[in-house]
Amino acid sequence: MFLCGVLRTPHKNIVCKLRTQPTSFLIVKPEQHRDAEGVDLLARLVAVHPDLNKAVELAEKFSQLLRERKAEGFEPWLMKAFKSTLAPFLAFLHLS
Repeated sequence: MFLCGVLRTPHKNIVCKLRTQPTSFLIVKPEQHRDAEGVDLLARLVAVHPDLNKAVELAEKFSQLLRERKAEGFEPWLMKAFKSTLAPFLAFLHLS
């Protein structure tokens, strides 16, 4: 089931189909398991704002570290999250 929505930006309105399933699930889903519609939706969302693109990159990397159980990658990820200055990641790090 899909819901129609309009994503308003300062530059243009983007009409897209939004899944009833949270977009956050789409972000942490391994790229090879995303369907074409999910890939397209995510690409359009991150094109809207550079901060959203960075947040998606960080979230994808974090979920990959968890799936692959690569503890050695956690400290470098923390540094990238810290340098990002994105509020949700700083809150995760208890720095906001």
